[in-house]
Amino acid sequence: MNAILQFLARPTESSRSILLVRIAVGLIFFTQGILKYIDPNMGVVRFTRIGFPHPYFTAHFVGTFEILCGLLVLPGLWTRLASIPLLIVITTAIATTKVPELFRANHISE
Repeated sequence: MNAILQFLARPTESSRSILLVRIAVGLIFFTQGILKYIDPNMGVVRFTRIGFPHPYFTAHFVGTFEILCGLLVLPGLWTRLASIPLLIVITTAIATTKVPELFRANHISE
């Protein structure tokens, strides 16, 4: 168990191109987390429309993880560990918002 924690918390050595990816990913999650607090349409209203239970709590819970983990990814601190909740957040977002679009009744294939 200790070896797993050391692997997840160990700083990553990377090239400059990875720095650009980290900045992009970190800023996207950070800003989306902030929006869940300040814009009801991006937070509580959206989570209500999707059908999440307790949308106020859920929106702020997810927003907090996005802010904290996004801030950790930006400078590369505990990137491996911070990426786990972000992966869960983005997978859930895709599954609840994008996948249902594929099965809409009025979906037109071109």
